[in-house]
Amino acid sequence: MKLSPLQLVQSHFTAFSIVSRDIDQEVVAANLDPYPPVSPDQIETRVQLGLPEGEDDPRQFLVKVGISTAKELPEDFPYKFAVQIEGIFDIEDDGDREDRERLVVINGGSMLVGIIREQLLSLTLRHKHGPLQLPALDFRALRPEKKLSATPEPKEKSKRIRRKKTTE
Repeated sequence: MKLSPLQLVQSHFTAFSIVSRDIDQEVVAANLDPYPPVSPDQIETRVQLGLPEGEDDPRQFLVKVGISTAKELPEDFPYKFAVQIEGIFDIEDDGDREDRERLVVINGGSMLVGIIREQLLSLTLRHKHGPLQLPALDFRALRPEKKLSATPEPKEKSKRIRRKKTTE
């Protein structure tokens, strides 16, 4: 077996909040599944890609993933949560930059969501309503959302149209 061309160098949480919602315990107990069901419309996901400054052909990227509960939740959803994680990835791939960025967003984002899923499950084990496990998410349709860079891209100057004064 050989190593993947994408390697997670390091990851860390930048935010993690879980709050048990005030819901009827009978409603929670009525769920026969070991974990409360979570549907994609109950969570919001954000993925950002960061690039090193001054590199035209980067091989290292920063990926930020945020997952939180939606603003509108069903009455029986047990928790409100907000999590953000960052990961630094190295990629050894001969594809063009756009292909590498897509690979990092899809696979790197998936790796970071796995870390979030495990941590959220672990922390909710001791919460009032029991464990919460996020569903696996499909990142294949994603493209890099916003490139995080300390160097702003140059803006095109708008051309001014000067009108000649007319005298009557």
